[in-house]
Amino acid sequence: MFKTIITASIIAASAAIALSTPATAQSKRYTTPMLNSGEVISYGFRPYGSIVIASMVKDIGGKTAVCGFWAVQERLQAYVISTKLDLKARQKVTIKLGNRRLLTGVGFMNKVDLDDFEAGTKANCQVTAVPWQAGFATQEIEYNSPRLRVFE
Repeated sequence: MFKTIITASIIAASAAIALSTPATAQSKRYTTPMLNSGEVISYGFRPYGSIVIASMVKDIGGKTAVCGFWAVQERLQAYVISTKLDLKARQKVTIKLGNRRLLTGVGFMNKVDLDDFEAGTKANCQVTAVPWQAGFATQEIEYNSPRLRVFE
């Protein structure tokens, strides 16, 4: 009987906590072909290899979406793979359009082969909270990628 009361108390407490926490917004993801107007950044891990990231902005439901994919440009050496430097770099990249920060982290982007790193390849998209404006389509995307400290 004691175990039943404790279990019921834990369930009731868990339900109360779940109801009191704010709802988390669900992210919406889409896939679209990459356009010729996409911007590209190369992220090097000298001398351990490099990755390239291609991205573009798009209007999805009146909101600004960032779409893109990435590829290994120069073969990543074991050190980068074992320490997940490529993942850490993609998590730190901030994408801006003009003076507006659209998002930080491009982990939603799909990995493609370097041979497929071209217009027309399917790119994953992340919808942001920034309302779409007509001038966004012609603005240049800015990347801010802070340095990662590497300790061996």
